[in-house]
Amino acid sequence: MDQFYLGIVTIIIGLFAIFCGVTKSELLIYRILSARARLTMGEYVHHYFFFAGIAVTVLGIWEILGFGKR
Repeated sequence: MDQFYLGIVTIIIGLFAIFCGVTKSELLIYRILSARARLTMGEYVHHYFFFAGIAVTVLGIWEILGFGKR
Protein backbone atom coordinates (compact mmCIF):
# COMPACT_ATOMS: atom_id res chain seq x y z
CA MET A 1 0.00 0.00 0.00
CA ASP A 2 2.93 2.34 0.57
CA GLN A 3 3.75 1.96 -3.10
CA PHE A 4 0.35 3.42 -4.00
CA TYR A 5 0.86 6.52 -1.85
CA LEU A 6 4.37 7.01 -3.16
CA GLY A 7 2.97 6.89 -6.69
CA ILE A 8 0.29 9.46 -5.85
CA VAL A 9 2.85 11.86 -4.37
CA THR A 10 5.11 11.36 -7.39
CA ILE A 11 2.25 12.11 -9.78
CA ILE A 12 1.35 15.28 -7.85
CA ILE A 13 4.94 16.50 -8.05
CA GLY A 14 5.05 15.73 -11.77
CA LEU A 15 1.77 17.55 -12.43
CA PHE A 16 3.06 20.53 -10.45
CA ALA A 17 6.17 20.67 -12.65
CA ILE A 18 4.06 20.40 -15.81
CA PHE A 19 1.68 23.13 -14.64
CA CYS A 20 4.49 25.49 -13.65
CA GLY A 21 6.42 24.84 -16.84
CA VAL A 22 3.42 25.58 -19.05
CA THR A 23 2.23 28.67 -17.18
CA LYS A 24 5.72 29.98 -16.35
CA SER A 25 4.50 30.30 -12.79
CA GLU A 26 5.66 32.89 -10.28
CA LEU A 27 5.27 30.62 -7.24
CA LEU A 28 8.19 30.89 -4.83
CA ILE A 29 9.26 27.24 -4.98
CA TYR A 30 9.14 27.25 -8.78
CA ARG A 31 11.14 30.48 -8.99
CA ILE A 32 13.82 28.94 -6.78
CA LEU A 33 13.93 25.72 -8.81
CA SER A 34 13.86 27.51 -12.16
CA ALA A 35 16.61 29.94 -11.12
CA ARG A 36 18.81 26.97 -10.31
CA ALA A 37 17.94 25.16 -13.55
CA ARG A 38 18.40 28.33 -15.61
CA LEU A 39 22.16 28.09 -15.00
CA THR A 40 22.35 25.03 -17.24
CA MET A 41 19.20 25.23 -19.36
CA GLY A 42 19.17 28.93 -20.14
CA GLU A 43 15.98 30.21 -21.72
CA TYR A 44 14.60 26.67 -22.13
CA VAL A 45 14.08 26.18 -18.39
CA HIS A 46 10.27 26.07 -18.71
CA HIS A 47 10.48 23.42 -21.42
CA TYR A 48 12.78 21.43 -19.17
CA PHE A 49 10.27 21.47 -16.31
CA PHE A 50 7.44 20.53 -18.66
CA PHE A 51 9.22 17.44 -19.99
CA ALA A 52 10.67 16.53 -16.60
CA GLY A 53 7.15 16.73 -15.17
CA ILE A 54 5.89 14.34 -17.83
CA ALA A 55 8.68 11.89 -16.98
CA VAL A 56 7.99 12.11 -13.23
CA THR A 57 4.25 11.64 -13.79
CA VAL A 58 4.86 8.56 -15.91
CA LEU A 59 7.13 7.13 -13.21
CA GLY A 60 4.40 7.76 -10.63
CA ILE A 61 1.88 5.87 -12.74
CA TRP A 62 4.48 3.13 -13.19
CA GLU A 63 4.83 2.93 -9.40
CA ILE A 64 1.06 2.72 -8.82
CA LEU A 65 0.68 -0.04 -11.38
CA GLY A 66 3.23 -2.10 -9.49
CA PHE A 67 6.06 -2.16 -11.99
CA GLY A 68 8.39 -0.44 -9.53
CA LYS A 69 8.23 -3.18 -6.89
CA ARG A 70 11.25 -3.51 -4.69
